[in-house]
Parts: sequence; structure tokens; C-alpha cells
Amino acid sequence: MYRADKLSLLQVTILCSSTMIGAGILTIPRSSANSGFPDGWIIVLIQGVIFAFIAFLIGWIAEKNAPDTIFDSNTKGAGAFFGTIFNLIMIAYLLAIVGFEARVLGEFVQFFLLQSTPMTVIVMLFLLVAIYHLKSGIFPVVKIVTYVYPFTMLIYIGLMLFSMRIFDFDYLRPVMALELKDFGKLFSQTFIQFTGFEIILIVVPLIYKDKWSKAKWAAAIGVGITSLVYSLTLFVVIGSMTVGETMLLTWPTVSLIQTLELEGVFIERFDIFLLTLWTCQQFICMLGFFQFAIKGCHTVFKTTNLTRLLWLLFLVTSALSLFPKNINEVFYFSNLLGYSMFAILAIPFTTFLLLIIRKKWGGRSA
Repeated sequence: MYRADKLSLLQVTILCSSTMIGAGILTIPRSSANSGFPDGWIIVLIQGVIFAFIAFLIGWIAEKNAPDTIFDSNTKGAGAFFGTIFNLIMIAYLLAIVGFEARVLGEFVQFFLLQSTPMTVIVMLFLLVAIYHLKSGIFPVVKIVTYVYPFTMLIYIGLMLFSMRIFDFDYLRPVMALELKDFGKLFSQTFIQFTGFEIILIVVPLIYKDKWSKAKWAAAIGVGITSLVYSLTLFVVIGSMTVGETMLLTWPTVSLIQTLELEGVFIERFDIFLLTLWTCQQFICMLGFFQFAIKGCHTVFKTTNLTRLLWLLFLVTSALSLFPKNINEVFYFSNLLGYSMFAILAIPFTTFLLLIIRKKWGGRSA
């Protein structure tokens, strides 16, 4: 499944940023507004610095463990039993993200396009199409990301800047007039949107060997780009709609774009660009996590029957995506995934320390 192809640093940067953005640009305004403060655009920049540093560290760990992926390193560092437990936790985390991404995609498409279509049908169709693509491996997925991501960002940033015509600075005031406890509340509402950069732990062995030492910078830059996009989104959406209105909308970013109209031109509604490109972006984001979950399953279960594995994972991700009963439970699910990210990030640091101890004491790493 993993051919001799290799990834460039640019592709890794785009992949890290793309897997993070996913549903984030549509949901982060509501998450931030739930805190009741308009300072989310500043908090996201601070979080970007923090998570870029964390991405740099785990990229450095992945570089030291290369050509092993995190799944191989877990077994070598923690032993067969605990390493397998770590791997199963990571696989479960990746599959949960796939289920969440598929459900958000289904909610979005049903809300704006297919109101009468059952959620089960929409979600399963997207997952079936994903299975068809996943048979080709990770490299075609990365190539699709590389092509779609620049167009998505260019058009999205253009729409955000165009929305400045109804922007009001008063909606962002007062600036940083919050206490320490309020800062913590706002911080916790937005950090969950940074899930995704941890895929660098799996990607490094797929990079050209002479570029391994720069992979950590690619991950950090990917986080930095994403934080800038998030900050722009919060700045424009809340600055155009107020905190009170934003927290009442399910998809505030799309609602803002829908208010933009130019009469007398060929295209009067600009939300069609966002709906189309974001659907592609979200689907590709889901593909990336799905592919890495498959890689973990291959490592743990040593399976050679890819078709059977894909159908099994299809059933698992379908169940996970359809488990939330409504959109509020979907957002609660995303909160759980955000907090789970810290447990996942603890695994590579733990494994790396165990590998150092084993090496220093002359113990075997398997």
C-alpha cells in the first residue's frame, strides 16, 4: 500500500494544516462565542504559538524515531503489550476523528443542500466513496490535498476580506477585558480546533530521508498557517455579527458569507464557492485520518486483506458518526476529541523517554 514515493516538505506542511482546518473554520466562531467574549481571535494566535511549539517537539521525536512510525516506536519503547495498548488507543482516536468528520460533513450537506435526505444515507455515501479512494494508499490522497488546499485557502481568505464591508470594530470591544478565569474559559473553547497536527508522527518516514530533520519545521509552519486562518475567521465573523448572534448560529461562517450579495452580476451569491470547496476540503481531511488509521491497523494486526479491513473500518466509523443524536451532541463529541488530543500527545513523549531509558540501560527495545 505504501509505495516508494516520498513526500516533500511543502506537502507535509499542507497536510498538517489541512487536517487541522477541516471543520474548524466553520465551527470555531461558535465555539469562541460560547465563552461570551470577543477576544477569540487573539487567543487563537496565542494558542497557535503554543501548539506550533508542541508540533515542533513531536516532529523532532518523529525525526529521531524515523524510519519507524509512532506505531512501531510504541512497540519498541513500551514493549509488545503496552505498545499495543498505546497503538490501539491511537487507532481508536483516529477512527473517532473520521467518524466525527464524516458526521460534520453529513450535517453540513443536509443543512444546506439535502434537507430531506436521511443522515444515515449521506454519511454512508461519503464513507463508501472514501473506501474507494483509500485502496490506492496515502500518496494519491496527499496529491489531492496539495491541489485542493491552495484553491480553498485563496477563495476562503478572499471571501473573508470581502466580508469586511459589513465589519464593525465596535463588535470586538472591549479588547482583552477578561479576568484570568475568563481567559481559561475562552482558551478551552477554542483549543479543540487544533486537533490534527499530530499526524506528523506517522508522516515523517514518508518524507525524503535527507529532509527528516526539517519535518518539525513543516509541522510548526502548518500549525502557524492554521492559527492565522482561524484568527482571521474569528476577527471577521464576530466583527461582522457580534458575539451574541454568532453563538446562536450553527454555522456562523457560512451564514456570514450568505449575507454577501452583489446585484447585477452573473453570480449574486458567494456561499456556493465556500459550500463546494469546503465539502471537498472536509472530505479530504477525513481521508487523511482514515488512511493513518489503516496504517495503524496494518501495524498492529498484521492484516494482508485490505478489502476486509476497509469494510470493517467502514462499519466502525459509520457507527461512530451516527452515534450522536443531534448537532449539539456532535459538538460535544468534538469537545471530547479535543481533550483526548492531550492524551494522544502524551504517548510519543512517553515512548521516547522509554526508548532513551532502554538504550541507556542496554535493554532491548522490542
